[in-house]
Amino acid sequence: MKIKIVSLLLAVCFLLTSCALFRDHTDEKPQTEVPETTVDTARDSESMSESVPEGTTSPEETAAPAESTSESAAENTEPPETEAHAETTAQTETTVKTDVPVGSFEPEALMYHLILEEVYSVYEKLFVRPTEFETHLTVLDELGYEYLFAEEWRITETPSVIITLDDGYEDNYTNMFPILKAHGAKATVFLVTSLIDTDGYLTRAQIKEMSDSGLVSFQCHTANHVDLSYQSAEGVRREFTESVSIIEEITGKPVRAIAYPAGSYNATVLEIVPEFFDFAYTTKSPNSTPEYTSYTVPRHYIARGYGRDLFASFVRY
Repeated sequence: MKIKIVSLLLAVCFLLTSCALFRDHTDEKPQTEVPETTVDTARDSESMSESVPEGTTSPEETAAPAESTSESAAENTEPPETEAHAETTAQTETTVKTDVPVGSFEPEALMYHLILEEVYSVYEKLFVRPTEFETHLTVLDELGYEYLFAEEWRITETPSVIITLDDGYEDNYTNMFPILKAHGAKATVFLVTSLIDTDGYLTRAQIKEMSDSGLVSFQCHTANHVDLSYQSAEGVRREFTESVSIIEEITGKPVRAIAYPAGSYNATVLEIVPEFFDFAYTTKSPNSTPEYTSYTVPRHYIARGYGRDLFASFVRY
């Protein structure tokens, strides 16, 4: 009998202990741990998404190869209408195209390359025929246009035009220059100085003669026709310094204007240009550029096949 009572008491104690343990376990709240890296990762992702300051050169840009000058610039130059990299550039200078006073005119800037009958490049449109160039000047004379050099950009009281030719081809002397003299017109040649005295390009003697005539101004198109948007700040300054030094040594006249090779530039270039020049010209069309600065002046691209009527549509007022 005693054994049964003891066994019963033990059974009751076991039951009570089990209930207590079960109650204590169910009263505990589950602990959910948040990984320590969650907040840090979110913060890092946010910081990585911040925009790169304007003017910063990306690794892709610095790694891009410079354009070779061993071949013809006409063969290496992309068609002007491509305007490489120009669209992403922040324009920080005061616009020069503003409210023009009544009775005043902004210069129409025109972009040529070669004045040559025969074509030797896949870029056929760059080769304006001499007869076409003659017609263009005749139209300008009939409309009473005043001729300005690229470094003379200004608002004028009468219609004005800035004729520019890029690269410095030999035909600018053999074909363009005689037509220019016949009309008493003025033009600006943007020179690639590393091409001077090479086959198919102007010689020092030709440049000197044209400059001394007072009808042709020679300005900068860099030393090596490189894409400036891919150059470091040091590289841009080197291109400008070398080109300006050579041109001024030949002509004895200051160089105060530049045309960007292939129309390409970026924020870094725009910061440096004012150190050297008063005006810089792009390949953008004035028709699609309602506002621009003294360092992003647009030009009408004049191509082979542009006859009297088509050319007049650019300059008729």
